[in-house]
Amino acid sequence: MEFWLRNIKAVICACLVSVLLAQTALARCGLPDDVMHLWEQLETASAISGADQAAWAHRLSNASGRVDMGAVSKKLFSVGMPNSRTQVDVLLREAQRFGGDRDWFDRKQLRRQLDLVEQLDILVCKLETSDGRSGDRTEPEKVGKSNAQMPLPRQLLDSEGMLRMGVLLGVVALMILLIFAIRVAFDWAYAVTHNRRSCRIQAVVESGLDVIDGHITILGRKGCRFQPVNEGAYARLEQTAQARYVTLYVSDHAFPMLIDGTYGHFAALYFNVPLSREGQGTLLGYSSMTPRYVPRSKTTARTRKSKQADRAHSPHGSRASG
Repeated sequence: MEFWLRNIKAVICACLVSVLLAQTALARCGLPDDVMHLWEQLETASAISGADQAAWAHRLSNASGRVDMGAVSKKLFSVGMPNSRTQVDVLLREAQRFGGDRDWFDRKQLRRQLDLVEQLDILVCKLETSDGRSGDRTEPEKVGKSNAQMPLPRQLLDSEGMLRMGVLLGVVALMILLIFAIRVAFDWAYAVTHNRRSCRIQAVVESGLDVIDGHITILGRKGCRFQPVNEGAYARLEQTAQARYVTLYVSDHAFPMLIDGTYGHFAALYFNVPLSREGQGTLLGYSSMTPRYVPRSKTTARTRKSKQADRAHSPHGSRASG
């Protein structure tokens, strides 16, 4: 389970990074950030009057100075709307005019220009995210007219972005579930293929003069899980594990075994030669409980290369009795 959790965490982290990158890319659509920053400053300043107006005039002057009209022209040209640059030019003039002589400053004109630039930003973003569909770019010269007729609030762009994020997160969740389902299906397929069963078979592990009583709690064709009867027996099994090779006795059947390792309260043992279906059925006949299929666990998984190397050095040869 811990191994699965680590895999799932790694997948989640990778997917979250992808989501963040996608969100960052999504946030870059529309007019350049410095233009929209100036737009936000002007929208706030349009409601200011009196002494605060002078302070806002200074802020707007700084924001105007950061607008890169070259980047604006490049952006508009890329979506087939080069003539719409004039709307950004007018916005800059309104920002420079703010705080000056009231005879030259018209709040209603400013509001209209803010609306036009907002709609232009939305339209540019929609064109950028349309994947080059020709229907979105057939008549760019009519953008000025369509802007005046577009009752699209800026929240529409935000809602579309949230919708895309929702879809993306849904895909990520499905990917995680699919990976988890594939892993579970693989482990169960392994259990069926290798006839891996839970059971309770009285057995004895012998190493030299040391005899350890216990039970086989999981039996497969390639190996088994041996659980000593108590903590003292488990401590002796840990000592025996250093020798690596033992003999497993079940009734009058003896099997040369390789100790793969000890895991808290049991040891993973592997047969020198995998059991036949008949041989495994014979051992399962000694079980005091009904055998059931059980999926593979990380602690008993070993690579084929390691097994072959261990068998090559095994003093018991390549045959198992029983």
